[in-house]
Amino acid sequence: MKRPRKLATDRARRFVSALGDLSDRHPQRWRMLDTVAKRLGVPWDDAEGAAKEAAAEGWLTIEGGHSVCLTDAGRRLEDVPTDI
Repeated sequence: MKRPRKLATDRARRFVSALGDLSDRHPQRWRMLDTVAKRLGVPWDDAEGAAKEAAAEGWLTIEGGHSVCLTDAGRRLEDVPTDI
């Protein structure tokens, strides 16, 4: 079942915010998906889904299915609460 677009985008924004906190919003600071999942307090599968949604929005890049890095667009997003 697909998530409504707004819920998916909110979840992706929270993931991006957490990744931004972990990378100090610097370019090319790769982090493990598991590290972001732990930061958010969510299961890996939920974090992976949020990361894929954020990548589809152009806010981050996923490498090898386990590493994530903010894009310029992702670094510019305003902070949002980090609970998924």
